[in-house]
This record gives sequence, structure tokens and C-alpha cells, in this order.
Amino acid sequence: MRTSNSDKTGRDEADALHAKLIRDLRQDEKLRVQYLATAQNPYRDHADIDIYDDQHGFEYWVDPSDGTLVIAAPRAGVPAAPSAVEFNRRVPVGTLRDMAVALITGQVPDFEKVRAGLRPYEDNRRSQIFFFRWEEVGQFKDGLPPFIQAGMNADGTLACYANTLNK
Repeated sequence: MRTSNSDKTGRDEADALHAKLIRDLRQDEKLRVQYLATAQNPYRDHADIDIYDDQHGFEYWVDPSDGTLVIAAPRAGVPAAPSAVEFNRRVPVGTLRDMAVALITGQVPDFEKVRAGLRPYEDNRRSQIFFFRWEEVGQFKDGLPPFIQAGMNADGTLACYANTLNK
């Protein structure tokens, strides 16, 4: 399939905007972000996602219609968490929660307002990854409620991020 120069320019502009969004999330201006493909968004009917990755093994899904970051997580086959975090490097759970809320607010500026209508959940995986999640009550798609979640490693680094909330 041939693409015109305007198609390439549009792709380049989208990639630059999406790379900035991803670098801001990861707080790393030098992060190498690479476009991989455009695919069907599994969380929204008749919508696409642009898929990117970085040199650390993370994959990112961005909704090209509005620039919303949908997923940030390790690529398949990449370990999801560092080895056990030593006790003296562990961040208190309350601080991890604050970090998760700040991260989400950076992606969803009106999160504090939206949050009031969501049900909160918290969980952890062997006290190494802590999940902070907020779900829409009473709405389901494919058996799951729309949600927004930040997973934080015990040392305060990002483990994963997901936003499937309805607009």
C-alpha cells in the first residue's frame, strides 16, 4: 500500500506527540520510543490503538483519536517486576498510593473529580507490586468493568498502567 507524504507527516506528528506522552509518564526525556503498529483497541468497539515500545521492554498503547494512554506494561515475555526489593529500598504503601494517584492525574487531569464516582481497589503481588485501581460501578464490557489502574513496584518504579474507562 502506498502512503502519501501527508500520511507520513501525520504519522510522524502523531508519533512525536505519543512519544512525549510516554516520556512524560516514565519521567525520562531520553527514553527511546518506537512505533510498532496500529491495531484494534480491545477495550473500545470500532477504535484503534497505536502500539509503541521502548528500550527497557515496555509496550504502550495510545488511542490515536484523542492521545489517551491506554496501556503501559512490560511486553510479553519480559519480566513484569524486578527481583525482590530489599527492605531498605521499599517505599511505604501510602507513598506508593500517592505516586499512583499522581501518575494517573498526570494522564487524566480531572481524575480527582472522576475518582469520586469510581470504586477503589488495592491489592499486591507478594508485596513486590502494588496495584491501585478504580472501577466504574455497574458497567461491564466482556465481563469486566471499565477501570483505571497503576501498578507500582515496591521500590516506587512503575510496573504497569491501564486506562479502560469509558469516555
